[in-house]
Amino acid sequence: MDTYRLSPYPGKLGDPRWRLSRIAEEAWVRAETSGQARSKVANATMAVSAPLGQSPWYDEAFARCVVDAARDDVPDHGVVTSGGQHL
Repeated sequence: MDTYRLSPYPGKLGDPRWRLSRIAEEAWVRAETSGQARSKVANATMAVSAPLGQSPWYDEAFARCVVDAARDDVPDHGVVTSGGQHL
C-alpha cells in the first residue's frame, strides 16, 4: 500500500459540495490506488447531516490525490489530517 495525500483546491473550497465533508483540509491515507484513497477519505469525512450527493473528495476538480512517500506515520486504517486529527 502507498500513502496518498489529498489536497483540496483552494479555489473550490467555496463550493457547496464541501458541506458534504466534515473537513476541507489536506489529508493522508494508505491505499492500493488513488481511487481507493479518495473513497477512504470521502467515507471518513462524510458529514452526517449533509444532503445526499457525492463527496468532493471523489472529484479530481475539487481535490488533488498524489502518492506521498515522505509521510510514514499514516496507519493502514484511517485518515490523518494536516491538523494531526485521526479519523
